[in-house]
Amino acid sequence: MRKSSDILLLYWLFTIVVSLVILRTDLATRYTLSATYSAVLMVRYTMLALAFALFSAELVPRKMSEYVLAEDDDDDDDDMTSASRFGVQALVEDANIFSRLAFSWMSPLLKLSQSKQITEDDLSEIPSDITPVNIAEIFDTHWQFEIDNCEKRAPSLIRALWKTIGVRYILGGVLELIFDILMTIRPLLLSQMLGFAASLATESPQPMSYGYFYACCML
Repeated sequence: MRKSSDILLLYWLFTIVVSLVILRTDLATRYTLSATYSAVLMVRYTMLALAFALFSAELVPRKMSEYVLAEDDDDDDDDMTSASRFGVQALVEDANIFSRLAFSWMSPLLKLSQSKQITEDDLSEIPSDITPVNIAEIFDTHWQFEIDNCEKRAPSLIRALWKTIGVRYILGGVLELIFDILMTIRPLLLSQMLGFAASLATESPQPMSYGYFYACCML
């Protein structure tokens, strides 16, 4: 079984949402439609059912290796409780976009933690694109490019490092900065939210849009 495609999942989800909106519009205007209303409605239902079926089928991920639990905790063979010794690859690599957003790809590891104390041997491999071997190969390629073009410009270690891991770390830094900013202003948003709630009991309440704005920012 293959890995679920993030692009297809988002496409079919978008198709389902659009089909629901169109179907609702058709139902709301059924009295103004012509005699072809029944046929059009049947086509809408068929398209919605097909999109939902394809979305559900795409949600099924490739078959993943499972954690093997020991039948007896007192068994001397500790290898049976080890995940990495069975060649389990990075669980996140088999996860689709929804599994990554919800972190449900960690469920096998969390399930294992209910039966035994997690050790290093129970962890799966790290994603292949960030393994030391892979990073070293990518860096060697960029550094060799710097050396080969030394006649045009001086080789730069910083430039080679940037091409290797720069974008990933910059993106992580931006996300961390956004998180820190939101955590810092959350008490201020809470204060504004309480002020908004208190204003509802006055003669001049704040607009409801303010409350929605504060609530969304606190999420």
